[in-house]
Amino acid sequence: MSVELIDSEGNTFANAVRYDGRNELKIDISGNGIDLGISENFIRLARLKLEPFEDGALLSDARAAQFFCWSDCQVLPENRNCPMSSFPPLSDVSPRSLIVHAAESWYQDVASGRFDFFEKLGAKAHAEGMATALVAADSPTSAKLFLDQSHVHILIGPRLPIRPGILHAHPGYLRGFWYLDPVGVNMGSSLCQRSFQPDKIDAKTARFFFNGVTGWNLRRNISKFPQNPRSNLPAAFATVFLQDIEQFASPVHYIDSLKILKLVAREADGARVYVKLHPAQRTETTAQIQAVARKTANLVISDASIHDLTAASQMVVTQNSAAGFEALMQKKPVITCAECDYHHATVVAKRPALLVRALRNVPMLQVEFDYEKYLYWFLALNLLEPAKPEFADLAWARVKTALTNGQSL
Repeated sequence: MSVELIDSEGNTFANAVRYDGRNELKIDISGNGIDLGISENFIRLARLKLEPFEDGALLSDARAAQFFCWSDCQVLPENRNCPMSSFPPLSDVSPRSLIVHAAESWYQDVASGRFDFFEKLGAKAHAEGMATALVAADSPTSAKLFLDQSHVHILIGPRLPIRPGILHAHPGYLRGFWYLDPVGVNMGSSLCQRSFQPDKIDAKTARFFFNGVTGWNLRRNISKFPQNPRSNLPAAFATVFLQDIEQFASPVHYIDSLKILKLVAREADGARVYVKLHPAQRTETTAQIQAVARKTANLVISDASIHDLTAASQMVVTQNSAAGFEALMQKKPVITCAECDYHHATVVAKRPALLVRALRNVPMLQVEFDYEKYLYWFLALNLLEPAKPEFADLAWARVKTALTNGQSL
């Protein structure tokens, strides 16, 4: 992630880049002379916009390796080169390459070495004698490369194509965890079809993992999006975490947002129901939700931390929001109303009548569910954690499987 200082003519005078994994902040002024006051304001803005690191650490907690790098790559305080991405933009195709196809919103982040996920995976590929490259997804070059079955392809951004020899990467619901999946990510991941078998998971191992992950995220108020400071909220019947997925060309939701709100408010029988808008909620949808809330006395639109909203509620209702998955950290019953790859841990409502039934029975239905084993199964056994020393080997095993499957076509 980066912030640029651009003049009125569109010229970039400075660039601040946050490097997760390494937890470093680099300021590149590219040899430009900038007033001290402007520089100070830019750095202040960069700290505000780039906070926090991917693992939740504040920029003020950056490691001692943090440095400022000028265009001649003179580095202070250490004498070292500017970081280079393990996936450089494609210049020449080598046989048997690991190629990242990145959508426009991801391309620059991968090219700049922002993600430890790609940096460590690329380094492992080089150690195994495999070349790496980065191309823009949906470009003619990208389409041509897919025809060569000697390569392994990693998609970040696009959901298609899906076939042997292709892996799909994306940050998971909790910071620090990534998908590297042969089918897709989130609601399109292979987890949708996998079976959760708690009896095959060691309880002590799962509890240790669960306590570490939940303790880190809840104590530090970490979520996919910045949250307001923690606070104690009045108790509520439920929290509804909204999204804006009803405009998808191929619908994935079972029940629309307005219907969910009306049914939850009715079943609450006057009790408070919190409503949390999505950070990317469209203006049109927001206006519709606000109109329903004005007519419904017990609907309370809140911008409180999702962790506080979950804590104050008996249950959580969502289509397939990451906030629903995060609620599992507090062992709260969750009702999902859309295609979802963490459906194993929720009560799925595919029709309004089923949502009503779930709202009346979900605490009882989920009372025996093993949340500790589930988070361990989902995150530790199916996703990848770049911060762990075994990450490169685990990720490479998936690359090798994809290479074998792709070449068998």
